[in-house]
Amino acid sequence: MRRSKEETRRCLLEAGVELLLANGLPEAINIKMADACDRLGVTSGAAYQIWRSQGHYQTELTHHIINTLDWSLPGIGAELERAATTGKAVDDALYSAAAAHFAALVAHPEFHLILHLWSVGELNPEQVDTIRGTHRRAVDELVGQLAATLDGFGLEPRPDYHLDALAMAITTLGEGLVVRHRFDPRPDVLAQVYADGLVALLRHYTHPIGSG
Repeated sequence: MRRSKEETRRCLLEAGVELLLANGLPEAINIKMADACDRLGVTSGAAYQIWRSQGHYQTELTHHIINTLDWSLPGIGAELERAATTGKAVDDALYSAAAAHFAALVAHPEFHLILHLWSVGELNPEQVDTIRGTHRRAVDELVGQLAATLDGFGLEPRPDYHLDALAMAITTLGEGLVVRHRFDPRPDVLAQVYADGLVALLRHYTHPIGSG
């Protein structure tokens, strides 16, 4: 069945993502159109009917990655909400949630790709705005989950502290440790650091309901 031009565009972009994930993360997104065409089983001529050059393909591939990959998967908020219903002591529940979440993050190749784009990709202003917007939505989702989590643990934000700041601190901690894992792959040690950090953050930002 013959593909439309838009279907070919989408399939070649998806082939580029597959090649990136299969080949590891280079210092820049330098997947060749010819390789994407080979993977899809089309001629290079089909690609040049869509993109004027290799550079145009790579730019749109970067946009595609930023716009389509899920920044929040797998989210710590869902793990925390579950932890708040287990009946465990707060610290024990948080350690279990952090361990499960960190293991999922380091096993999530697309999350590594997103972090790679943040750190070494040459991004234009439009791409930066997209990153900020999608990251903002992920933080907003976590804020809602944290509200439910704290209520389940009988906690509330301390005066002059906001859940938005706590959510930003948690996401930043996880992102940094996943980057660390790329060159220092000690999942048990790093998961422990993540759990320690998560417990410390909640102790700093919250206190028992009514104690303030």
